[in-house]
Amino acid sequence: MWSCGSASHHRGDDGSNAVKNLTDGAFTITGKPSKGSPVNALGTIPLTSGQYFEDGDGPFIGVGKLESFAQGYKCKGLLFGGPGNLSNGSALMKGEFGEQVSKGSVVGILFEMTSDLVTLTVYQDGRCLGPAFTAKRQEKGQLFPLVQAKSDGDTFRIAFKAPPAVRSREAGSQEGFEGSWAIEKMMVGPELGEYPLSTKMNEKPVVLKVTTGPNGAVRMGAKVVNVLNFSASSSADASLAPFDALTVNPGISTMMAGPEPMMDAESKLSTGLQGARKWIVSKGQLLINGPTFEISCARHVESFEPVDTEI
Repeated sequence: MWSCGSASHHRGDDGSNAVKNLTDGAFTITGKPSKGSPVNALGTIPLTSGQYFEDGDGPFIGVGKLESFAQGYKCKGLLFGGPGNLSNGSALMKGEFGEQVSKGSVVGILFEMTSDLVTLTVYQDGRCLGPAFTAKRQEKGQLFPLVQAKSDGDTFRIAFKAPPAVRSREAGSQEGFEGSWAIEKMMVGPELGEYPLSTKMNEKPVVLKVTTGPNGAVRMGAKVVNVLNFSASSSADASLAPFDALTVNPGISTMMAGPEPMMDAESKLSTGLQGARKWIVSKGQLLINGPTFEISCARHVESFEPVDTEI
């Protein structure tokens, strides 16, 4: 599938001579300076529509054309990798499309092509992230697997497999409190009356993003009108079981003005979170509770439109 000089595996790097053929059919980046441009490798056998291939361990992976194969960031293609971003080889196209690609990660690419359009669907560690690119074909040239490695010691091994059946974006596999949560119901006041959040937000969802760290450290963020960010802490507390104790510190936010109903919802959420005392995840639902505030949330599957571009 690839070629390097007289070997029949990869087309070689982009002139840095840093792509080395390993004995087990994999390739590694050796001799690349710690700083500077990435190293690129392009396949030799053109892709056909419906093919699915995998790689992992860090490098960006995708497709490119021989005509656009070049050194460093001059190389153009459709790529996913690194911190979970989509790239055209030289610039960011969309951030946070997936998770960080680290050692042991497996990234899959489903390549589909018509006479006018190329579609790439990305998979990460068995999860479908959905269509990443829909690219108009500028010319009817052939496309090949493309790898872009950023660090010395990066390895890659392209493996072709049967394509997965799933094509649409799936929810992440986070367990516990970590992840993105869509607020389905908000209760406020001493009697915990239901607050018309959906009406106030004109049906726009409010998503609470939770990140957990060591020693009970928690970070929360949400976008209403402004972006709200809070630090918090959580710990086991037998007196609150089966809940865990939760303390949310005063937050910071951007300072934009918006429609009065949305600003009211933002104020209620911000004040309520800072008054929360306990939380729990049960049966796929997150419940955060305080004396005058309660929200119930469901796992949120973020919707991403594919990058509309050309190749």
